[in-house]
Amino acid sequence: MEKLGDILNIEACHISTFHSIENFIYNKVHDRPHSISKHCGDEKLYIKIIDDIINDLLLKDPTFQTPFLHAYNSTYYPEPEINEIRSSDEYKRYIEKQNLRTLKGYLIKSYGELTIANFLYLKGVDYKYEPDYSKITGANIEFKYTPDFYIKSKHIFLEHFGINRNQNTHPGVNKEAYNHNIQQKRNIHETQGSVLIKNFHYEDQKGNLTSNLEQKLIENEVVFEDIDKSKIFDNINLLEKRTALGKEFVNAISKIRSNDVAREKVLELLQREYREHEALSITKTIWTILEVYKTALRERDLYTFDDMIIKGLKYVSDLKFSPSWKYILVDKFQDISPKRAELIQNLRDQAHESSLFCVGDDWQAINHFAGSDLAYTVHFDSLIRSCSIITLDKTFRFDNNLCDLASKFITQNPLQYKKTFQLSR
Repeated sequence: MEKLGDILNIEACHISTFHSIENFIYNKVHDRPHSISKHCGDEKLYIKIIDDIINDLLLKDPTFQTPFLHAYNSTYYPEPEINEIRSSDEYKRYIEKQNLRTLKGYLIKSYGELTIANFLYLKGVDYKYEPDYSKITGANIEFKYTPDFYIKSKHIFLEHFGINRNQNTHPGVNKEAYNHNIQQKRNIHETQGSVLIKNFHYEDQKGNLTSNLEQKLIENEVVFEDIDKSKIFDNINLLEKRTALGKEFVNAISKIRSNDVAREKVLELLQREYREHEALSITKTIWTILEVYKTALRERDLYTFDDMIIKGLKYVSDLKFSPSWKYILVDKFQDISPKRAELIQNLRDQAHESSLFCVGDDWQAINHFAGSDLAYTVHFDSLIRSCSIITLDKTFRFDNNLCDLASKFITQNPLQYKKTFQLSR
């Protein structure tokens, strides 16, 4: 940096992270330093804080339980795309690989059954999964019949049928055979006089499977019992999902806060990946956790690195901080996030007669998970007006064979710059 200072003919050239720049801006605006929460930079502590918030919400907020379980199921047990499954055997293998486990630890054979099983658990309804119908009823039937669920207290059976309103099945499932099997099961219950509550895949697709089931159970006088809600999260821990779940929420909250993303935008983004009711459940779950987290920080007068990004940008854009820098240099620009890119723009605009110099390689962008956006590098000339772009097209690291192979692989992504490297020795 001393050499760079000599070249630019300036006395001091300081190296700073974005965190330290944002901290510097804050301290220039305020008379007192701010307090950064201890969990900043400590992922394990951050996850524990979010973990505790989730556990507390499950214990105290009954409106949190259902969307949380929907979010949990959608995140860790994704349903296959329609074109992924071509036969019943493929579907069976896919389900086995997913290892669908209920909160009671049962291994389940379908996504609808998973939703129903966890709903019954949360409602305190004791059930058996796939019991032997003949042993329960004493009926003599021509094949071994194991209904999906049996509620002993009311001698009620539940079945989940994987069809839509037109009796169509998943493309990989034989429609005629499956519907024939459904009719066989209905006939057994009609003949034996047993009560069957029918649930359908189209209810799950619309997001009203559990609400419809709740009404059906009430009509059949099934009593809901309170459960020890502290065990809900404990059971997720036994399923080896709890730490990973905490990381998912930590990453989501950090992205939302550091980029000041509105709830409506989060829902819009999730709707591209999930069904409508799943996107709504995930959004509601994240936002409920986020509001509790923000309240806890505010009550303790604590800030996080995510806060500093937004505050630093606001102070610069509101002219509360006016930089006096002549040269602004940014390295690793390919990993810039939207709000930090906006901060750079504002700093350049507010620092009169300043020069901005950025170095970035879109082929080395690795921080999308943390909120970076490659578009700011690929479309740099649109972001930063009146700029010149210098292409570095020589490599000193490897031979032509490896260079050609890597280039062919990376340029499969249409968003990348198309580059031709020259080997330099």
